[in-house]
Amino acid sequence: MIDSWKTFLQSQGASIEGSAVLHYGDPAAECAAAADGTIVADLSQLGVIAFRGEDTATFLQGQLTNDVRSLHRDSAQ
Repeated sequence: MIDSWKTFLQSQGASIEGSAVLHYGDPAAECAAAADGTIVADLSQLGVIAFRGEDTATFLQGQLTNDVRSLHRDSAQ
């Protein structure tokens, strides 16, 4: 988990073990919020891809709708 993301989640009350958010202090209320409201969910475990080589940015720019040239190592779009 990226340190800045972990710090943000902890500032929102997250209890984190390893790289997994366990809860925010009230699991029952969290389930209710997930059903009817807005929630913050760490989805970093769902997938990461890596590309290497001098043509990587040009290739990805043609494949994706994001401006890949503005991506940084410790951020996401």
